[in-house]
Amino acid sequence: MKIGMVTHEYPPNIRGGCGISCELLVRNLRKKGIYVDVFVFDIERSTIYSEMGNTYYFEIASNLPHILNLTTLLKLKIPKKRYDLIHVYGVTQISVLKILKMFHHTPIVATLNGFEEACFDYSTWMSRKCKTCTVIENYHCIYNMNNKLNRPKILVPFKFLYFNIQRYFSKRIDDYIALSDSIKEIYISAGFPEDKITVIPNMIDPNFIQLVNNSKTKKYSESNGRNVVLYIGNLNKTKGVDTLINSFSKISKNNVELWIVGTGIHEKQFKDIADKSPMRENIKFFGFVEYKKLPDFYKAADVFVHPGIWPEPFGRTILEAMICKLPVITSNVGAPPKIVDDSGLIYEVGDLDALTQRLEQILSDKEKRAKLANSLFEKAKSKYGIDSIVNEIIKVYEKNM
Repeated sequence: MKIGMVTHEYPPNIRGGCGISCELLVRNLRKKGIYVDVFVFDIERSTIYSEMGNTYYFEIASNLPHILNLTTLLKLKIPKKRYDLIHVYGVTQISVLKILKMFHHTPIVATLNGFEEACFDYSTWMSRKCKTCTVIENYHCIYNMNNKLNRPKILVPFKFLYFNIQRYFSKRIDDYIALSDSIKEIYISAGFPEDKITVIPNMIDPNFIQLVNNSKTKKYSESNGRNVVLYIGNLNKTKGVDTLINSFSKISKNNVELWIVGTGIHEKQFKDIADKSPMRENIKFFGFVEYKKLPDFYKAADVFVHPGIWPEPFGRTILEAMICKLPVITSNVGAPPKIVDDSGLIYEVGDLDALTQRLEQILSDKEKRAKLANSLFEKAKSKYGIDSIVNEIIKVYEKNM
């Protein structure tokens, strides 16, 4: 079997879970004897050659809409019948690959790890739980979002046209792999064929487990007497970091710190909120931290919080926290509450008091922390193991070849 993997994020340039998950899949497909060439549309680098597949890096003008950005089509010169199947890892280039298929009949499978091809405004979907997305509703969402962003009204028809052309092509590939039930639900409401969407979650990374095992870090409280609440991820509004900071600020305990690891477009805004907090001395921003150093933060912490306010497609940091035997608190939206299930502490999205209550509850009960942490660890091993998930993906490939 020969696979062409197309992605917008891949090592060494990792910005989030997509690049980690794609590389993990490629690595394990190759271990099973499947030849995989990887086409990375991000930053141009030297090609990496290997016996089981090469990795090609291409510069792409990322500021252009993907369907208009012909860089992918011009540089992705895939000869007919060279691959048995093309896997698009990520939603941003599904429509472009469908255009490619008009000239080239190789089957195409896409991993749905975002909502860009299905929903223009996830907040509207969350509030109305749209069962279907009609043309009128679609235009209404785009119009309202344009007003929220204070953009000229003349842009609305162009955004509407672009979004619907993109969605038209994206609906017409051969098969889809959704990372969770929540993302599948959104794509179905957008008119994507339900019978072509298979839910297969992300898998644990054995390299990360090795990093965890090699880490000598101990609980921060053992040497400093302070418990640590940890957040790792992008610093943008959809992640709900402001909710976490405001909620943490209401904690009655003084022997606790909030550690925020990551960077993003709203980093300054979150730091401003932290500076105004009565707990500002206990809130620490660590910026970008290399993947190999993350286990030190997980192992030093007492609880991990995922405060997202949008329907997160999966949440790899939650899986990492589980592997590190950390109890997890998460909002009740998207995939995260289903990942932790009854082994996590869940609160209503955006509810500051509920989150504060969960924090104080878990920080006051060391025995409960250990119980939940062990339960999450066992769940991670049983539900997100490599072999079972890679085999499920191979079944999707075989079905479409």
